[in-house]
Amino acid sequence: MRTLRTMGLAALLATGSVVAVAPLTDAAPPSDDPVTAAGYGARWLASQVEPGGFVEGPGGAPSPTATLNVALALAATGVETDVLDDAVEWFSDEVETVVVVGSDDDAGRLGALLMIVDAVGEDPRSFGGVDLVARLEATLGAFAPGLYGASDPTYDGVYRQGLALLGLEAAGVTTPTEALDWLDDQQCAGAPASATGGWLAYRPDTSQPCPAPDPNTFTGPDTNQTALATEALVAWGRDPGVDPLPFLASAQVADGGFAYYPGQGVDVNSTALVIQALLAVGEDPADWTTADGDPLTSLLAWQLGCDAPTEEIGAFASTYSEGAPDSLATQQAVPAMALQPFPLGSVEPITTPVPCQAESTTTTAPPTTTSSAPGSTSSTSPGTTASTAATVRATSAQAVSATPAFTG
Repeated sequence: MRTLRTMGLAALLATGSVVAVAPLTDAAPPSDDPVTAAGYGARWLASQVEPGGFVEGPGGAPSPTATLNVALALAATGVETDVLDDAVEWFSDEVETVVVVGSDDDAGRLGALLMIVDAVGEDPRSFGGVDLVARLEATLGAFAPGLYGASDPTYDGVYRQGLALLGLEAAGVTTPTEALDWLDDQQCAGAPASATGGWLAYRPDTSQPCPAPDPNTFTGPDTNQTALATEALVAWGRDPGVDPLPFLASAQVADGGFAYYPGQGVDVNSTALVIQALLAVGEDPADWTTADGDPLTSLLAWQLGCDAPTEEIGAFASTYSEGAPDSLATQQAVPAMALQPFPLGSVEPITTPVPCQAESTTTTAPPTTTSSAPGSTSSTSPGTTASTAATVRATSAQAVSATPAFTG
């Protein structure tokens, strides 16, 4: 698999078809170590969680999807566990709000919640008075045989199937053969060569060839569906029918990151998802080097550092946020930076120093009452600390979620 990937990337570089987009921030990241950077990102995400345990969406209402993503990021790092506990309590109290969209159970949300429940050691068969496993399994075939969920899968079929399968693997259920077969059958194989090995969101007729990836019409296989499908199959011990790595390589850009579709510029969310897929198949993302970097250095370049306002340090910007923190980009970047594929399993907590803090000296200063950088504490007397997330919540600016809906 490694040889095929290298050959595919070399061919693209030779033809000049790899496109790069520079990060829209000139600030140096607060760390050049991916795992430390993940800890900083997780602390910023924790600052976005309201005291009630949820992340606000547009209009100020709780956003179940954003809260699930933040909880996965915190679980992937072991950072701000008190905030994670608050989110888990909110999930338990509001489980119907979390898993139901419209009038149907949402397979993707159920899969994400199952991964969180497993990571914190709760019972997936009795969480908030609900058997999450049974609820997810009951959605199988509601729209099409082998597919989880009743909603139209045109834009999210493979992605939600991947989340559902990852959640069920975390819950330790019996192998869902029918669902794995559905995901296998959705993979593109044969002509056209540019689509081979990838997944698009949904193929209603798998006897027909896949369309070529086209960033202008948003058709054909993309890196996001491909990454989740690969991760889910590997988690269940299945090798994809066709090696997906050459397809992913075709979407790698000059700075080492990945586009949503081959031929586009770098996309933070896509880079993060592909990193997780590479880790799942046993690849080291640092080995996927181009002339200008690798996936980890590409992603790291979007993290806001010491030149940013204190309340923004650690967040990730994106091509859509004009240098401001992008909440969704940060949610997806953190597990990738932590080098954690899904499902999480046992995670070693990240020990993260305070970002952008000058090296301490022997000078003794009187205690002050100030708000510090994300990841620090507020002190009124020696030995007195406050929750990092609570400290930052008081000054945190409103983040944007500017990434288009089709990404992730």
